Amino acid sequence: MKRMCRVYGRDFASRRVDAITCTPTCRQRLSRGQAFAYLAGLSKREQKVHREMHAGYDRLIATVKRRNAFLKDLRAEKRAEKQERERQRQLPQTFADIGFQYVREPQLEQQRWLRIAVTGAIPFLVKEQRNDISAEVIFELILEASPRRRQDLTIEQVAKMLDELHASGDYDRIVAEATTTACAACRNP
Repeated sequence: MKRMCRVYGRDFASRRVDAITCTPTCRQRLSRGQAFAYLAGLSKREQKVHREMHAGYDRLIATVKRRNAFLKDLRAEKRAEKQERERQRQLPQTFADIGFQYVREPQLEQQRWLRIAVTGAIPFLVKEQRNDISAEVIFELILEASPRRRQDLTIEQVAKMLDELHASGDYDRIVAEATTTACAACRNP
């Protein structure tokens, strides 16, 4: 955009929208208070016309700056809206994951408790010298010790836990340790 230098009065083209001087030298003179130095040799009427022209440049610059600020804010709002849409899109999956954890956590806690109860019941039955260490016997023993668990516990769960202990080899280890402890107790009354 072509405009007139505020210090020398020459026409110049600038890449910047807010440029009011043609060179760094003029910019320095402007900062020292030499604005409109070229008007000194002009008539009052011409001075008034040139001042109005520069006031028009100032209004144009202010308008362009407001427009640019508006566009910047608009882009920022659009980015924020896009981020919010993305967050809203991901939110159900996040809550589904959290919900799955909340649903899964009590199940894991129940599994831990059941494992502890079954691995605690086996040594007790070995020390009692019971020949029948079945899921039904362990189930009844657990319910005697924890009657509140009656609605949470089934024989199938106990049988499944026994199968897991057999498969991992922990059942034989628990029985062996309980037998060794029981025999040691018999020898040393």
